[in-house]
Amino acid sequence: MVINKTKTGVKITLIDHKQQIIKLWHLTARVVLFIALVTFKISGIAQVSTSIINYGNYHAVIYYCKPHDRNEEDTRSQPTVFMDSDNQQIIDTVKMMACNTIFFSVSTLNANQTPDLNNLGINPYVHTNGVRYLDKMVDFLDKCANQSIKVFALTLDEAAYVLTANHQTALNKLDKITFYQYHVRSDPQNTSFKTKKAHFHGVVTNLE
Repeated sequence: MVINKTKTGVKITLIDHKQQIIKLWHLTARVVLFIALVTFKISGIAQVSTSIINYGNYHAVIYYCKPHDRNEEDTRSQPTVFMDSDNQQIIDTVKMMACNTIFFSVSTLNANQTPDLNNLGINPYVHTNGVRYLDKMVDFLDKCANQSIKVFALTLDEAAYVLTANHQTALNKLDKITFYQYHVRSDPQNTSFKTKKAHFHGVVTNLE
């Protein structure tokens, strides 16, 4: 990964686990947090030897949970990469990269689907082993919280999301994530995640 800090943002060349360069784009997104505005160290999850650059106290990796050949609207493809990976193994990789933060690409419902207390606005995808994406994601968040890893929900799944014309796509995802954040532990009828540290630490988006 090559990262160049500029006056308007950060230019990133992201390399996946096959060491193939897949994107080069100018990141000008604002970071919307529930607690504070901070500066980050940004890197892509690849090999442990990926070079890291420090920005403040947050040392973050971007985790895309879907194949890179996904459809244009990322919510229509499935988070198979994340589902095929062991949660603790992902966390161990992040630690080996000396990072303490993950920008996690959340797979939400499609724009025309309505969130409810069963799906919580999250992709209802079920892996071939019978595990729901929602359940695995909550387990991942809980494990990260217990190991001092902060996880931010990422709505910038495509370079085009930073363009004004595509704000609606990011907004649709943000609405679903907001529903999840509000209901995941607060609804008395849904106690499945009551004992889990199931909240995202914040949201990374291009929306002001």
